[in-house]
Amino acid sequence: TFVAGVAAAAGNNGTGVAGVCWQCRIMPVRVANPEGWVRSSDVAQGVLFAAKNGAKVINLSLGGPPISLAETAAINQAIDTYLP
Repeated sequence: TFVAGVAAAAGNNGTGVAGVCWQCRIMPVRVANPEGWVRSSDVAQGVLFAAKNGAKVINLSLGGPPISLAETAAINQAIDTYLP
């Protein structure tokens, strides 16, 4: 939510916070289960969901082991969604 606020918080509304793009839209995609655990396949599915539903910028605020082959493939497929 912090990154989303920096990116797209509405400005000039008296709340004291303004993002860098007041008219941008945010598409939150949750990939963690209720306990907060995340599988690589869940991240890959989230990336593909976002790309297929029009996301032009995808931010992944993750920590943990190195990126998996499934995540790499999903990111490459998401990139291919917008490149000829």
